[in-house]
Amino acid sequence: MKPTIGLDMRQFHQAANDLRATSSRTCVDFTNGQALKVSIEAVRNTMKANRQQIAHVLGAIGRQVSFQQIKRGKNKGKIRVKQGAYQAKENSLAALILAKRFKLTGEWGAKGETMEERVANYIASKVRSAGFIASGWIGARNALFSFVKGKPSGLKSTGDARQYGKPKGRAKPARFSLNSKIEAVIQNTALKGNESNPPAPGGDPMPTSVKGLQLALDVTARDMVKELARRLAPDLKKASAK
Repeated sequence: MKPTIGLDMRQFHQAANDLRATSSRTCVDFTNGQALKVSIEAVRNTMKANRQQIAHVLGAIGRQVSFQQIKRGKNKGKIRVKQGAYQAKENSLAALILAKRFKLTGEWGAKGETMEERVANYIASKVRSAGFIASGWIGARNALFSFVKGKPSGLKSTGDARQYGKPKGRAKPARFSLNSKIEAVIQNTALKGNESNPPAPGGDPMPTSVKGLQLALDVTARDMVKELARRLAPDLKKASAK
């Protein structure tokens, strides 16, 4: 995903330049810190689908449940409840989608030896993908976190998005250089090669991803403006007292 598509970067750039001029941290660490904050805010602000609603629409009516006694650790003796495979009604939307897909492509697009297993796995995969677009920024966040010495204020958790399998995003941290500008690059590759397969429903995911990134840039810019005001407050107070 190209992070400049349909984005207004002016507010973010102005705030970053103003704050960097007052920062006691190095330019490289400052740049990586702000890229880190943008990646975290992008995860938090990218819209995620409702997992329960997805399962319901696809025809799920329940899940298998198993109980296991914990044998080690501080919770020894307690019972752990583990949810298993989805159970779906007959002629569920999931089953109809898989049947139509097999007719069109010759492939089911879901693992399983029986239709029941394929339906359960298909529903599970769709539920996991509820935060798929947002999860693409987690790879960038993880790549940057160890590089930033002075973490920006206000860093928050990435919320309920989860990364399954290999990272679907990456980052190129800023490094010091005398011959080129210092910049950090974050990328969300979650959408690359993951378009909806027929006949599964779905629209263009790009507006959702761009909107989430724009919100992340705006939040980060506002926080930088607040931090700039905090740093300048002592000087402004001295000037007003004269």
